[in-house]
Amino acid sequence: TTGARADDLMQVYQQALANDPLVNQAKAQRDAAFEGISISRANLLPQISGSVGYTTSTAERAQTLGANADDLQIVVFETDVDTINYGLQVQMSLYDHANWLGLDRAEKAGIKNVVIDHKSYSSRAEFEAALHDELSRQSIDIICLAGFMRILNAEFVEKWHDKMINIHPTLLPAYKGLNTFERALNDGVRFAGCTIHYVVPEMDAGPIIMQAIVPIQQNETVESLRKKIQAEEHKMYPQALEIIATEQAVLKSNKVEFSNLNLGTDSYISPRLDSA
Repeated sequence: TTGARADDLMQVYQQALANDPLVNQAKAQRDAAFEGISISRANLLPQISGSVGYTTSTAERAQTLGANADDLQIVVFETDVDTINYGLQVQMSLYDHANWLGLDRAEKAGIKNVVIDHKSYSSRAEFEAALHDELSRQSIDIICLAGFMRILNAEFVEKWHDKMINIHPTLLPAYKGLNTFERALNDGVRFAGCTIHYVVPEMDAGPIIMQAIVPIQQNETVESLRKKIQAEEHKMYPQALEIIATEQAVLKSNKVEFSNLNLGTDSYISPRLDSA
């Protein structure tokens, strides 16, 4: 949609956003949480392509880069309110173009937006150099990819080794790449899921931080599976940020080691003979 039609749709969206109870509630909760707390805004954190940045009094900073406005909003509204307990807060969002819906929600939540338009650069290397410069300037400690569909050059990834995490809608290392829901259903696997992992030059690889499993039902569709997995993703990202910020998850020798965390004891079978 272009031209006047796009402007009309954006106006409708902005009007709806202004009356969005989720935005208003989250903003009120955030203001209440920060009442009486002095937080320096000197080092604002940038974001890439639907991203969110965080800062703390202990210099722990996180940045979310993503093209999925829904993932972005979960990080903004849950992490901004809840992570005050471990010193991580949303500071800035950075996008690779100015058309993401997350721009409005971030602004409503009091988050500064930054746009680095990839179309303004003649090559991916130049675009990534601009991203790196902005991230470095803002003293980012953790980059969180959320729906970020651009493949990053190995040089950029290595510069942010052990400082960049991604969420992928499968139980990695299975089903790397695209069309993950369709592929899982076509193969008839009994479980699907999602994975948060550290980013390495190889696509959808890297040390695993957290996973969730979702059983696949007999009448499962791509859309129903997508919704179930997204529900788990929304729970996971704030938790993953917390265990990283509190050093309960630490990357050592290309493997994540955990401390003081419940790694689970239950096993799961599908299908089961009983109805429990």
